[in-house]
Amino acid sequence: MALLSIPGSGLAQEPRPTEGWPWDPDVTNVSASSRHPRPAGRIDNHRQVIATEFLGGWRTYLGDLHAHSRGHADGGTSTPTIRRDEVNRSAWSFGYDFIAITNHSTSWKLYDELAPTVQSLSGTRSIQPPDLLALKGVESYTGPRHSVHFNVFNRLILMNSERLETWHDAILARYADDPVLSTHVQLNHPDPEDPWFRLPPEDQPERRQRVREAVELAEYKGLPSYFELLRRGFRVAPVSNTDSHANFEPWRGADSRGRTFAEEPGVPPEKWKDAESGQRTGLLLPADETLSYEGLLWAMRLRWAFSTSVAGASGFFVVNQRTMGSELTLAPGEARLDFTIWGATRGGRVGHEVWTRLEVWSPSQPERPLRVIEYQDATRVDLREELSLTPYESIYVVRLERERPEAEVILAPVWITNPIARPRLVLEGDARSGVASSCLRLEGGGPHLLLQRQAPGDEDGDWRTVGPLEHGEGCIPLAPEAMSPRARWRVVDALQPEVVSAPVELPARSLPAP
Repeated sequence: MALLSIPGSGLAQEPRPTEGWPWDPDVTNVSASSRHPRPAGRIDNHRQVIATEFLGGWRTYLGDLHAHSRGHADGGTSTPTIRRDEVNRSAWSFGYDFIAITNHSTSWKLYDELAPTVQSLSGTRSIQPPDLLALKGVESYTGPRHSVHFNVFNRLILMNSERLETWHDAILARYADDPVLSTHVQLNHPDPEDPWFRLPPEDQPERRQRVREAVELAEYKGLPSYFELLRRGFRVAPVSNTDSHANFEPWRGADSRGRTFAEEPGVPPEKWKDAESGQRTGLLLPADETLSYEGLLWAMRLRWAFSTSVAGASGFFVVNQRTMGSELTLAPGEARLDFTIWGATRGGRVGHEVWTRLEVWSPSQPERPLRVIEYQDATRVDLREELSLTPYESIYVVRLERERPEAEVILAPVWITNPIARPRLVLEGDARSGVASSCLRLEGGGPHLLLQRQAPGDEDGDWRTVGPLEHGEGCIPLAPEAMSPRARWRVVDALQPEVVSAPVELPARSLPAP
């Protein structure tokens, strides 16, 4: 196996200054007995090509963007440490495609600053080298009592501040339109009750937009915290990382064979703690591209990312031929969203680890999904689904579920800059005056609306469909036989039956004189 520094990655060949340092800042001092045994060679990775009918397909890469080669301690000889090259080799051995060591900004600066920006690891029989990209990042602090953490990559931010404006300033100072020249920001372990992570105010539009563009990822800790970030205006894709630290003490749980091991970066979490969870960050690139550091930076910027709690499970979707992670401005007349959604399983078996449920959510309606599709097919190892929605929402999130509890894949959303208004019926003024040409006026709504009528005396739920309406029809003439006193009218979206206009009641005095 070759361990190579990428040319131009910075500091890999520079000598380590040692004067004044009583310890080696990069030495493993976690006992071998508490470490999970590393495979003799590289186990199979979880790469796969998905959505082959869209632009030639997309290759999925799974890894970890939040790991610490050092534990929490005083920074001296008692600090638990595992050498960076050992972390990288472990990640390579266990089939990761990428790993980022993101030690804290408050300690051990020499040790981290001298690390190369990125390294590649490849085996002698690699089919698509490199096997692994090892990134340098940093976890910085902000917020009250430095309680809020974020990761940065490429152009690093070593920060420990309690001022929100300082955080924004640091991001803007390192942001560039070109992802290869820019900082890349990930929000770590967000709390829906914590109001700290916020964008600049709307009266600073340019500043707000640039910070929004630079903050690309957020660690997924459940829909409530994720939706809260989206409602605040962040354009973040969900990812799952281990946040593992080198530790002396074994994790309190045990693996499936009853063994306990230290929490260790570079080792999948299902190996060292009592959990079936195999959470990974997923990044996608076009299938004809070779994995590269620059490609990963582009994938972050374009939000080609997802969170998976199952090793080997991946997903991807497009809307109106635009990829997930996109911010769409709908063209005139583009009043329908056509989704194609894929889910893929590396090593999945029929009757085991199959897809069971697909959900589409809007953060503005967090109580229930907009659309649910359930599957009972025990052979559905791979998933392809098409569905259509009317763009009433500004953000759409897709969630895929496997048969095991909490086995899910959360895909990067799409953002709609100009969603359409929900349908509304208005009684025209001539109807109130009793003129025979009475009509209802339609405002908003998509292209798939149904006009419904409820006759006087009908039960509350007894609505009868009169017929379809063309979007933009405007005034809807009412036939005389339909103009009975106290009749009620409404419109329903045929694609989303839960989207219903408020009913309009035709008063008795609107009837023409005999």
